[in-house]
Amino acid sequence: MLKYFSLKNAIIFFTAILFLVPLVVFPNSTFPFVFGKAMWVQVGAAVILALYLILLMFHFRENRPRFSWLSFSVFLFYAAMLASAWAGVDFWRSFWSRAERMQGVFTMLHYGALFLVWRSVLNKDEWYKLWKIFTALGLPVALIAVYQIFSPRFLFNIGSARMSATLGNPIYVAGFCLFLFFSALIFACQERQDDGGHATTPKNLVWWFWLFSALASLIALFATQTRGDIIGLWAGLIFIAFALAISKIYRQKTRKIWLSSLIILLSAPLILLALVKIEGAKNWPVLGRFAQPLEFSNGGTRLLFWKTAVIGWQEKKWLGWGWENFYDLANRHYQPEFLKYDKAQEWTDNAHNILFNTLATTGILGLLAYLAIYSCVYYCLFKKICHSRASGNGALRARNPDNRDWILAIGLGAFFTAHLVQNLFVFENESSYLFFFYLLAGVDVIARRERPKQSQANERLPRRPDVTSGLLAMTRLLAILLIFFAAFILINRFSIIPAKADHISALAIRKAMTDFGSAIKLHKEAIKIKPNPYAYDISFEFGQFFLVWLAQHPDFAFSDYRKLAADMYSVGEGAMKFYLEKYPADARAGAILARAYQDGYDFWLNPGYLEAAVEQYKKILPYSPRRQTIIWGLARAKMLQGKNDEAIKLAQEAIDLAPGIAESHWMLALIYLNKNDLDKAYGSAKQALELGYGFNQKELKAIYGAFAKNNDVEVIEKLMKK
Repeated sequence: MLKYFSLKNAIIFFTAILFLVPLVVFPNSTFPFVFGKAMWVQVGAAVILALYLILLMFHFRENRPRFSWLSFSVFLFYAAMLASAWAGVDFWRSFWSRAERMQGVFTMLHYGALFLVWRSVLNKDEWYKLWKIFTALGLPVALIAVYQIFSPRFLFNIGSARMSATLGNPIYVAGFCLFLFFSALIFACQERQDDGGHATTPKNLVWWFWLFSALASLIALFATQTRGDIIGLWAGLIFIAFALAISKIYRQKTRKIWLSSLIILLSAPLILLALVKIEGAKNWPVLGRFAQPLEFSNGGTRLLFWKTAVIGWQEKKWLGWGWENFYDLANRHYQPEFLKYDKAQEWTDNAHNILFNTLATTGILGLLAYLAIYSCVYYCLFKKICHSRASGNGALRARNPDNRDWILAIGLGAFFTAHLVQNLFVFENESSYLFFFYLLAGVDVIARRERPKQSQANERLPRRPDVTSGLLAMTRLLAILLIFFAAFILINRFSIIPAKADHISALAIRKAMTDFGSAIKLHKEAIKIKPNPYAYDISFEFGQFFLVWLAQHPDFAFSDYRKLAADMYSVGEGAMKFYLEKYPADARAGAILARAYQDGYDFWLNPGYLEAAVEQYKKILPYSPRRQTIIWGLARAKMLQGKNDEAIKLAQEAIDLAPGIAESHWMLALIYLNKNDLDKAYGSAKQALELGYGFNQKELKAIYGAFAKNNDVEVIEKLMKK
């Protein structure tokens, strides 16, 4: 019994430590809000799984995995994930993901292992207490977000009007605050129930703490101004009103009140529609996000992401493009209309919708398995809700054990509804996967029948030692040593070593602008660290930093630092080539390198750079044939080579893809200027101007002659004065 409770308590202890994930931030990391969290999950899961395997050696019968439809649906989802990774376009990416995401099959297997352990080991009381600990430990995330309202530059928030707290992204904070809100709401309501299920007036500080937690998380949620999560909150509240209206907890009169509340909540979109039409509503912090048209928000890009996912899925219907391979799909089926909206989201690796993304990456089989998880969850929860009964005075019947869980079932149902709805606009992250799988395990624990507690009567009496028992003890000891050794190897090889390389890489980027020589040494040191599945990502980040920085500061190449600029360029080029050797289909990396070759020509007027740029653009164009930025780059390189007719053909191709994109018309005008065809240059530039192209002073001077020839210089002169 001592062994049993010691091992089990160790699992509970490390689970509580694991719940610190949302607060983990590694400042000296390439991705401070991502890499450290993923490493924490991997290490924690490996330790917990090792302890669980040892526990099974001594108490297999009590803790072995048992069948349930919910666990079976999770198994099917993982089976679809693995099958899609194997059949997808890039198994390496599917398994390891990118360093900026860390949600590959490898990390996801850790969440699956945690789900298996939690549902097999914990009873309802233990799971519930750990849930409280998770919520209490996560409360600082909401409090930091609230503090950032008054101090926007606190903790890397860099003055943003939307709060990122310790998660690094407002949408991640909003999703976590949804979890905190519904969790604290459940705990506060449970504090008002006595052992018989009757409502009481709380007289302790615990109830006030959970009420404060719910309020703080709600304020933080609205501070993020994330529309999808606010819609998710609305959907969760609808679930609560609906569940209470159909359950038999209350008398008919009370149920009518909840039904009225449901009707009011359902009419909320009409109220919102009326509010956004009020003059000045666009300037309101939260309401303004709903008042913005698609052209001035990311709503337009969301629709295009979803369209891209469906188009790509039709090419690989059953198993999709492979887990975490949406990036390849998005490049191949890029929608030229993206440039009408947010150019910052041109290169996307997620559909920003859990259903479309799952469909695109794991196919119809993966989507069905994912929906099966939610179907099982709702079945288990509604079974608890609908089986609750009221006594004569309207209170719960204490003799029915199901009735003690009605608040829990309704609260969990509300959370899962809110979580699913908010994921129709965003995607999961390290913290959200943690509470998602933990609550899934909780639903499974609640739904199953409680196992009888061990008693001293059932304990085996000690037997005399014999040869068999001695061999068994030695075998167990050897197995324990092997388990701990395997866990150590797993943690060291796939968590500690990559974390060390990432840390050195981050230091290299920091030193790059002050001590270039030391930065190069650090980068080479980071690359040499093996085995590291993210070595190529480290090379990409380092190369991108140098090449993009030089493109943004062209004068640096003509200053007294010409030699340093050439060295930076050479190192950046080499790093990007190293990355492309592993991922030749990455159109973004290829475009950065091709643009760097054009910059090399601008810096040093070496025609060889133009030839390299053309060849690089031709290599990557098949991987993203409808992306205008690649076509523009190739057209410009052709123009600089003097091949104006080929460049005109490319520019016209970009215009045909999306006539409403002003930059395509300006590229055509620029080529006509290079060809000295002022009339056609004027027509294309005029079209670009009408479409809202933002000319800089250099471009205005270049196009002035074409407008002067056509007696239309007034608009150009006005723009030049500005």
